[in-house]
Amino acid sequence: MTAKPTPKPRRMAFEFDPKMDKYWYHGNSLMTTMLSVMSGMFPEGERFFIHAVRHYQDQVKDPELQKEIRAFIGQEAHHGNAHEVVNQLITERGVPVDQVEAEVIDKLKMAKGRLPARGQLAITIALEHFTAMLANWLLNHPEIMDDLPADMKELFIWHAIEEIEHKAVAFDVYQQCEGNYFVRVFFMMTATFKFLRDIVWFQSKFLWRDRHFPKLWEWRQTGRFLFGKGGALSSTLGHYLSYYKPGFHPWQHDNTHLIKDWEQRFPRIAERLDQHLAA
Repeated sequence: MTAKPTPKPRRMAFEFDPKMDKYWYHGNSLMTTMLSVMSGMFPEGERFFIHAVRHYQDQVKDPELQKEIRAFIGQEAHHGNAHEVVNQLITERGVPVDQVEAEVIDKLKMAKGRLPARGQLAITIALEHFTAMLANWLLNHPEIMDDLPADMKELFIWHAIEEIEHKAVAFDVYQQCEGNYFVRVFFMMTATFKFLRDIVWFQSKFLWRDRHFPKLWEWRQTGRFLFGKGGALSSTLGHYLSYYKPGFHPWQHDNTHLIKDWEQRFPRIAERLDQHLAA
């Protein structure tokens, strides 16, 4: 494996189009609501991850991992803030992801009250595996974001780059401070069920509220996106299942090539960063 990247927090200056279509993913209500629900989960989810990792920060003796923890916290905070902005716009356009945010806040508040720190960190590394896996898929297929509102595309790609950069940080904290294999896989099974269930539930709720019934082409496009050749779920099953191996580590999936020289691959995103820092 090549040297793993060093996580680096980057604040971005996105200017989301207030006239963005309600179904901003090519007019597909299924795809739009699925991605919007995920975006709605991010702000409070990222803050939960920060909380779970920060609990163990003083127990970590490795100075390099300490540095990575600080970068992880910075990256996740910026992700949450950016998605909070776009979530408000999505809600204003008619897909009420503010309801997702509110429910996630309640559920994670309950988790903080009921679960020990080890369980909270185990949830964190499970969901970090999900986001790293999806980030890997997105950066292998950035064309799926073509012709979308520019800032939406750039938001998801920037998020994906940083998710890969820090994909092992929470996991390394868990291994150093807890390390229980059975707790790790139990919470992955639990998180998988609840994550997928909640996405489908909110999609159904939003579409039923509008009495909107997706057309056949929307089902076909979404089916290809998830289950077709190279699809987001069909092509990542092996990546997902590797988590259940006793000796698993996130960097066994070496995808540093996807984020190496990302500024050259995605110059518009790099420009937004430079403009923001120069302001």
